[in-house]
Amino acid sequence: MRKTLLKHSAFWLLASVFWLPSSALAQAVPAAQTTAVMVNDAGVVVWPPNFAGANLTPALAGKLDKVTGSGSERAYTVNLVGSQAMLIISTSATTGNLVKRSTEGHILLPATAPTNSIHAASKGYVDARTPQPAFMVCTIQLNTAPGDAYTDFEFKITISNFGEHTPFTDLYLYYHSPDPGRTVVTGQVGPVPSVWFVDSQYTDPRRLRKQSATQSIWTMRTNSNSRIASVMIAVPVDSVIRPDNAALVVEYLRFTPTDHERDAGGRSVWRMVEPSWRTVMPTP
Repeated sequence: MRKTLLKHSAFWLLASVFWLPSSALAQAVPAAQTTAVMVNDAGVVVWPPNFAGANLTPALAGKLDKVTGSGSERAYTVNLVGSQAMLIISTSATTGNLVKRSTEGHILLPATAPTNSIHAASKGYVDARTPQPAFMVCTIQLNTAPGDAYTDFEFKITISNFGEHTPFTDLYLYYHSPDPGRTVVTGQVGPVPSVWFVDSQYTDPRRLRKQSATQSIWTMRTNSNSRIASVMIAVPVDSVIRPDNAALVVEYLRFTPTDHERDAGGRSVWRMVEPSWRTVMPTP
């Protein structure tokens, strides 16, 4: 009998150490902090309660908080191939929306592919502070060695590498500076560039002079001692002439008043041009 009582006493002693009321256990769990977020196996936020917008759907890649406004908005960005693109942001729940904004101000990405596609925004803006290229500008050198007497040039742009990839029918721009009005030399196509040049015999030889719409540079030079060292060419950006067109090939050929540059075998010497891109038209 005494052994039995001792066993029961030991049991209740151990139980009193490890068996706490449920209220005591609840008090032992620290309260969740505002920085703590708990998510269950389904990806649903379960703590803290009433977490604004936490379980809103759809969400492919999360959301951007603190975005306010009403109605349709536009966000300018760059798509996967490097072209300028524009996203439509709206509170509407239609599947055509590219981006949906919740009533709390969260931006959500659609769970399914939208029917509206990202479209190019030519000459648009990545944001209000980032103007996009509007002009292709090329600077070419006409006289690079003693005795050079080049005063004019031909300027060509192709997207087939001059017929390497397809029959050469895609000469997009052809400009012959001895005939800027395109009245004599046939075959000139594409937008007419704006051209400036420097003239060693001009009042100030550093000053850029603009080529007229009817005269060659040779005709416009100050006198027979003039050396036309450099020329600047500006062409508007369009559907073909744009910085993300990897097929663009830009070249020029130097001209004297009587002939163009040739090698010892009589073949034309064309030179490559690396374009630069400007957000505004040059106005020297």
